[in-house]
Amino acid sequence: MTIVDPSQLDFDTGRANLAADPELADRFPSEIAGKDLQVTTMTADDWLTQIGAGRRNKSAKAVQAYVRTAGKEVADLSMGFASYAPSPGNVAALAAVRTRGSDGASLTEAVIPLLMRSIEDPVVETIEVAAKSIRRVTDAATPGQYPRYAYGSGDTVWVIDAEGRALHEIVAALP
Repeated sequence: MTIVDPSQLDFDTGRANLAADPELADRFPSEIAGKDLQVTTMTADDWLTQIGAGRRNKSAKAVQAYVRTAGKEVADLSMGFASYAPSPGNVAALAAVRTRGSDGASLTEAVIPLLMRSIEDPVVETIEVAAKSIRRVTDAATPGQYPRYAYGSGDTVWVIDAEGRALHEIVAALP
């Protein structure tokens, strides 16, 4: 999976787990298409600990590269995750990478190696969804298959794992 889905990690995904970045948690929509979102936020260090990443791990290197690109420190970075089922058997995931003091729109492509690690040769195109300009990311090895989406707003980059109507509903609900 290219997005770290909170259900895959060993921590509570309830709204009580907002201490890492309550401002980021507040930016998530409380619901999408009538489905409540359970949001989890964490610092970059906490995220790396949760996924078992040591300093030489690929995920740790991706975090370091991302903060270098942003001109920030790891302490400036926090992440949020939420998912919901738009229909039975279908899960839509939403992740956010907040880099305090940055411009999220300028970091949308920098987030690819961070949260879309399975995409080895990214093909990025700009598309319009819900009157917002977002990036559609696919892998050149599998053109058009398993697209992911990135959208920058404020100091946050949103990463969306959804298609069709669910994609539109998520993007429309974002700031």
